[in-house]
Amino acid sequence: MPRVTLIIPGHPPQPYRFELDRRQVSFGRGPENDIVVDSPSVSTRHAEMLRVGNSYELRDLHSTNGTKHNGERHLSIPLASGTVAQLGDVDFEFQLSDDELAALSGILAPVRVALPVATPNEPAVPNEPAAKPVPVALLVEEEAEEDDYAPAAGMSFAKKLLILLLIVLAVLLGMSLRHQKDTGKTLLDEWTKKPAPAKTSGETEKTAPMEEAAPKNP
Repeated sequence: MPRVTLIIPGHPPQPYRFELDRRQVSFGRGPENDIVVDSPSVSTRHAEMLRVGNSYELRDLHSTNGTKHNGERHLSIPLASGTVAQLGDVDFEFQLSDDELAALSGILAPVRVALPVATPNEPAVPNEPAAKPVPVALLVEEEAEEDDYAPAAGMSFAKKLLILLLIVLAVLLGMSLRHQKDTGKTLLDEWTKKPAPAKTSGETEKTAPMEEAAPKNP
């Protein structure tokens, strides 16, 4: 931002800063000015600073004591960085930084672009955006998750099978104990007992011989 410093005799310097796009700044003793200068040598509307193209100038507004540069009165004074003028007996100092000078003149800093170095056997090619690297911690975490989930599925199936077998054994044990309590025999005895041979159709049941009835006495 351009800097203007006003030095009133007997008072400390008063610096003011303005944006580069500011087109007009008025100076004077009256309250309607942008910068009020409290000095009897300064007129009510003394001067104004204008931006003209890529530079600034200080214009006198027909003041009583005039606007001077190098001891001479001027109606318009071109302002460069370091210019010192007078509003009556008040010193007016104008300063611009190097960046502001470059911005006003339209000069941009050169942009340096790194180009690939061509080898003898392959031509130079334009820069291509490099693939975004994947963090090592993320790769390690994904591999660990895959290794953990694979055996976990096998362990879950084995546990389910073992639990199912235990349930079947518990049911069989309960049935065996109940059967033994009711019949006095275990289910193992019943399962291992040989069945009786079935009777064929040619066989007849043997009946005990009937005793001949004794003859009754007449």
